[in-house]
Amino acid sequence: MLCPRCGTKLGAGVTFCFNCNSDLRQAAPPSSARPRVQEAAPATVTDAVFPLNKPAIWLLNIFATPIAGAVLYYVWHRRHVKAAEYASRSSLISFLLWLILIAAALVYPTRGNATVENAIRLSPSQYFKLTLHQARGTTYELEASAPEAGILLGCVNGAGLPPQVVLTTTGIQGVENSKRIPGRELGRVTGRIASPRLDCAIANPNASEVNVRYKLAVR
Repeated sequence: MLCPRCGTKLGAGVTFCFNCNSDLRQAAPPSSARPRVQEAAPATVTDAVFPLNKPAIWLLNIFATPIAGAVLYYVWHRRHVKAAEYASRSSLISFLLWLILIAAALVYPTRGNATVENAIRLSPSQYFKLTLHQARGTTYELEASAPEAGILLGCVNGAGLPPQVVLTTTGIQGVENSKRIPGRELGRVTGRIASPRLDCAIANPNASEVNVRYKLAVR
């Protein structure tokens, strides 16, 4: 053994160092008996510092689609754990918000003005049917004219046109607001909208073909 004070080599069982006069009985216990000091584990990068601030993460998820949050999670999940978890949560919430907005747009289309305008050619005793399935407004107005001869106009809101459209000399049978428009005149039928579905008909009661120009507006 060695003297813990001066390092002199001593025999086994010696209790007194003859070199430095140290009492070995008061020396520190052997190294095996000393308490072990726990070494600190190597630090891992899980800091709470976000590479991007939280509002920026939300803006990316909302305006650049929730895919942005998934990309941020993949980039940060090793070095910025807290930021990656926050990006993942915000991506999921943004995805749900996108689904709600898309569903709302499909179920409740935006209200506002809508106009359909075109020119058609009708054979004798032929009628043209125009249907709007999402007529979101308060009133409708159908205008039409034919230079060659008179035509018939009429619209139905909600119930739809009759299964068999019968043309008369004054209008379309079963359509209350239908009327006959003389040739070369601009005719008009109007009404209030109580249902999203609007069916209109333009008919040719003549024995010859007619060219018709029409415009349907919802306000």
